[in-house]
Amino acid sequence: MRLKELNLLAYGKFTDGKLQFPRNEHDFHVIIGPNEGGKSTVRRGIRELLFGMERQSPLGFLHPQSDLKLKAVLEAAIGKLEFIRTKQQKSLRSLADEPLPDGYLAAALGSLTEEAFIHLHSLDHTALVKGGRGIVGPSTSVSQMLVQGGSGPESFSSGP
Repeated sequence: MRLKELNLLAYGKFTDGKLQFPRNEHDFHVIIGPNEGGKSTVRRGIRELLFGMERQSPLGFLHPQSDLKLKAVLEAAIGKLEFIRTKQQKSLRSLADEPLPDGYLAAALGSLTEEAFIHLHSLDHTALVKGGRGIVGPSTSVSQMLVQGGSGPESFSSGP
């Protein structure tokens, strides 16, 4: 699955904001912008688009909570999916504003959970710093392997 287009119809500071993610040989996109430019809003929007909106969103300051709305085009093995995510009871909607089944995105998402999505596809400065500390922290297996590797092969145990 890949995100082809994200429309922030009424979300955070955006009204009818549109981002396109064109397919490329190296299909990797980085969002760069000034402080308060909306990068974190876009990241949260992608997560909430795929997994549902929070009950009480911090992004309901320009638009009322009940009016928050995202639209997307996803490309998946099952084909192109175009839909809207709202804060309504049945939050996945067709472009004609008809409720979509709860499992509408299941085939496109596969086994991807919200937690895995955050860790794998939604990096921010805080996550990068935390990951770096995890690598070099004295109690992690990665840092222990690095120290042992720097000590030479004789420091590795061959087991019991």
